[in-house]
Amino acid sequence: MQKGRVLDDLGRADEALPWFDRGVAIFSELGVRWEMADARAARGIAKRDDGKLDEAEEDLRFAIRIAEDLGDRRLPAWTWRNLAEVAELRGDKVAAEELLQRS
Repeated sequence: MQKGRVLDDLGRADEALPWFDRGVAIFSELGVRWEMADARAARGIAKRDDGKLDEAEEDLRFAIRIAEDLGDRRLPAWTWRNLAEVAELRGDKVAAEELLQRS
């Protein structure tokens, strides 16, 4: 996961995605829901950075759902902001503003 985060921070989202995929698979297999939500959020951000907006939205919404189910307040707020960036990249300023209000 950390290698994926570093690669994405360096603007190398395409190289980061396999690391996030691996993290999602491992956390899913272990049944650790918060870590899986965090991994899906990170992968969603990398997909957004790679221009895969539909896939990014799917991962980000999944992460929000799981984190909120677990009662986490920090991860959903951060993820709503990243989901707003997806809407903004699509040119939907109204949706972006609504998503930011949820964060």
